[in-house]
Amino acid sequence: MDHSDPEASQRDAFSQSMEPFYCKSPSTRVLHSLLSSLSALSANSASTLNSVAKRARFNRNCSVYVSPADITFVVAGLVKTSQASVNIQAELFSSYNLPGDEATRGHDFSLDIDVLLTSLSTLGGERDNITCEITYDPESKIFKTALKDRNGAVSETAIQTICDDSSNDDDTYLQTTFMSSQVVSRAIIKSSILKSTFAEIMRVPGSTSVELTMSPHSVTLSTTGDGSALHADLPRSRAIFSSLEANPPTSHARSYSRAYLSDGMRGCDVAFETCVQMNSCGVLAVQHQVLDNEGRPSFVDFILAPLRDEDDEDDAESGGGVGLTLESGEKDDGGDTDEEEGFRRGSGGKRTGRNAFNAGALAAQALLDDDSETEDEGF
Repeated sequence: MDHSDPEASQRDAFSQSMEPFYCKSPSTRVLHSLLSSLSALSANSASTLNSVAKRARFNRNCSVYVSPADITFVVAGLVKTSQASVNIQAELFSSYNLPGDEATRGHDFSLDIDVLLTSLSTLGGERDNITCEITYDPESKIFKTALKDRNGAVSETAIQTICDDSSNDDDTYLQTTFMSSQVVSRAIIKSSILKSTFAEIMRVPGSTSVELTMSPHSVTLSTTGDGSALHADLPRSRAIFSSLEANPPTSHARSYSRAYLSDGMRGCDVAFETCVQMNSCGVLAVQHQVLDNEGRPSFVDFILAPLRDEDDEDDAESGGGVGLTLESGEKDDGGDTDEEEGFRRGSGGKRTGRNAFNAGALAAQALLDDDSETEDEGF
């Protein structure tokens, strides 16, 4: 082949880009655990709709973005009040092959999240001795999973995917809204502590909302139900937090749907640490860092709009229970959209929350090194 021929080079690049993507995971359990958090969001969103017809219109599609560095799965709520994503780094797979030209290789498509989870569960999704091979053929648009256990049992599933660019706006709406305003508080919390705290919140009968208050000194979760209430205060302590900061250094409080916030906390089941960020509009970004046996991270992200403040009905930027009124392109004065402080650019041009932990690292170190605050605040 004459590689000096531009048309021949273009045809060769196109041929490579149409070769199937392939990866292999030594543990199906890890994939199943990570992706189960996305299914929780889709099920809860559908259950909040009143009629069967509305439930049928609920979009259960999960957007998938494949890049040389990672695979990202995204599920968006129907009314744009919540969004969840799982980012799995290429290093977590024993094999990872994405053919194509370096500048153009990558895939994005959609599939049914429940069908995907079912395919990962056919031999027992919680078992450790099952390997999983994944392929995606961009020509046939078929996504395949092949499970194999140590006894030689094999289960293969082929899923027909769809390529719908209209879903891209749903995937980026809340991410863009979160980044368009300044982050006013950020905390990196031990996931096990956050899990047990929220379990107590869920035991309050009749509770429908949770007030989250973040300050430089503590994180507080409060809820009121039928004849009972709970107020859980997590004081600033090295045993609880890796980082805790607020800008300005005061209390920042907003209320959120208990059901949706519960979905966002499901990642605590498999996470080591959880980063919670609130912006000036009250939009909440929760990121769970999941480590494998060798300390390599994956990320489960959840973004949630706040409930509308009854005392601030006319504030167009306060968000609401049925969707945000803040335009996605609108910015606060002094808003911070730097990559270090926001979300990194991920697969397919999408944002994921990997740098939420990186952005908090310097702040965490400053807190740990501050001798004067060590005595007063417990660090």
